[in-house]
Amino acid sequence: MCSVADILTALSLRGVIPPPPSRSAEVGGQVSDDLGDDRAVFEALSSDPVSLDHLVRSTGLDISALCGGLERLARAGVARDVGGWWERT
Repeated sequence: MCSVADILTALSLRGVIPPPPSRSAEVGGQVSDDLGDDRAVFEALSSDPVSLDHLVRSTGLDISALCGGLERLARAGVARDVGGWWERT
């Protein structure tokens, strides 16, 4: 039987301290103004995963600009990739 510690060790995550939340994180249902140009991408996301095609259509951005925005939002801790689909965290 495996324990959580065994899994963390296997993933090389044992003893890793998670980074502090970003200043652009959602606070009390409100997103701070730090999102800048990525606000449109963030607003196109929901708690239900959506495809890149859906996000391209809903934001009007080209795929490279969209992917850059999604990666910045993921680093900020307000979005995540779920098997190729994107959602708010």
